[in-house]
Amino acid sequence: MNAATTTTEFQARKELEQHFHANAVAAFDVFIQQQNEQQFYLHVLEKLKQDKDLTAELPELKKLTKSAAVRVCEQMAQQAATSAAQVWQLAANTKSLFTTTIREVKTPQSLLACWEVEYKAKHVQASVNVKTHRRNLTVKVIGSDSAAEQLYKEFVTAQLRG
Repeated sequence: MNAATTTTEFQARKELEQHFHANAVAAFDVFIQQQNEQQFYLHVLEKLKQDKDLTAELPELKKLTKSAAVRVCEQMAQQAATSAAQVWQLAANTKSLFTTTIREVKTPQSLLACWEVEYKAKHVQASVNVKTHRRNLTVKVIGSDSAAEQLYKEFVTAQLRG
């Protein structure tokens, strides 16, 4: 009597794409939050420079001089912009596996910047490309199946090491 056997083919490419897609969704959400924060501080800065009274909306301003409030808003807007640009970086435990290239593409028909992020593996002939267009994300693993499998093994090992 023949027993039924099942085989499952492991798809490293698909696993990498799912992982990087989940990371890209989270990074994009943080990017939107940082952009909103930056726009908030830039708006407050503009109102301060126009000598508008914002103490009703922002009671914290009562404790600051105008020049100090302007300085704080400029710093906070810059900090939000810096944080927004860093959302595409990988976690410290996997960062060493890749060379990361981040390109911001601004188009006149979109309010949000579009991003092209390439995570090029250092030890394997493979890369992971992430592209955004508005709120749409695409993730593609470039390279042979064996390279994708090797990259996946290195990636999982690096994550386990923490």
